[in-house]
Amino acid sequence: MKIDRLVSIVITLIEEDKVTVSSLAKKLNVSIRTINRDILELSNAGIPITTVKGKNGGVMIDKEYKTQNNILNTDNADTIYSGLRSLDNMTNNVRYKILLDKFKEHPDSENNINLSNYFNNSLSDKIDKINDSISKNKVINFDYFLKKGKVNIKVHPYSLSFRCYSWYLYGYCENEEKINVYNIDKILNLNQVECFFKKKEDIDEKKEIDKIFKNRKGINVAILFDKSVEYRLLNEFGQGSYMHFLDDKLIFEYTFHDKDYLFSWLLTFADKAKLIYPTKLREDFLCMLNKIKDNYSMET
Repeated sequence: MKIDRLVSIVITLIEEDKVTVSSLAKKLNVSIRTINRDILELSNAGIPITTVKGKNGGVMIDKEYKTQNNILNTDNADTIYSGLRSLDNMTNNVRYKILLDKFKEHPDSENNINLSNYFNNSLSDKIDKINDSISKNKVINFDYFLKKGKVNIKVHPYSLSFRCYSWYLYGYCENEEKINVYNIDKILNLNQVECFFKKKEDIDEKKEIDKIFKNRKGINVAILFDKSVEYRLLNEFGQGSYMHFLDDKLIFEYTFHDKDYLFSWLLTFADKAKLIYPTKLREDFLCMLNKIKDNYSMET
C-alpha cells in the first residue's frame, strides 16, 4: 500500500541521519522515480524533509523545521500522524516523539492505532535495544524460547518487522550461520555485545522476510462455529474469512502455522467450535481434551 510506503520512508529518515534515494528505492522495492514522487508528497503534507544533492548528498529530516498547521490538513498527513502515534505507543524512542512534535497543533486524528500490549514496557525496551544495535551495527545476544527449550544465540540484527500481531527480528544467526526471523515476545535477557558486524549490502530484506514466512509449513484447517461467535471471527480475521452454513453455523477455513496456538485458540470458544479437518489434527485435539479432563478428574 502507498501509505505504508510513505510511513516506511518517514521511519527510515528518523532512524538514519541521511539516506540516498536509490537505497530507499531498493529497500522498498520500487523505482527511484516513485521514491522522488513520495518525497514530494511527504513534503507537501508537511513532513520536514530536506534533499541535498552532490556526491555526499541524500535525503534527511530537517530537525529545525516546524510544519505549518494549514499544510497538515490532508488525509495523508493525518494517516502518517496516526501511524507515528502507534509507533510512539510501542517504544520509548525519543526520535518518534521528536517527529510527532514536528506536527505541532495538528488536529486530533480520528485514527488512534495502538500496537502495544499488556507487556508494553518489556517489549518497548527490547525494541529500543534492537533498534540501537541495528543503527550501530552491534551484535546482540539473547535467550530464545523454542518448543524444545531455551537456547542462547548471537545475532547480527538487520531490521524489525510487524506481522501477524507480533514484532519480529530479522538478522543473521552466528550459531546456525544463516539468516533467520525471531519473535520478539520469545526473546529474554537481550544484551549488546561489544563487537560489530558488517551487513551484507546485496540482501533484499523484504523479499527474504517474505520468503521465510512463506516457507513455514502451514496447517490448513476447517472449523465449524456457532453463529453466536461470529463477532469474534469478524474482529480477529475480518469479513470473508468464513461462510454461513445452515441457519446457525459458520464454516471457517484458515492456514495456521502453530498447532499449540491453534489448540489454545480453539479452547477459548468452548463448545461453540468444532474442528472438522484435518482428521489427524482432530485426533490430536481430542487427545489433549481427554488429558485436560483426566487432569481435572484426578483426586487431589
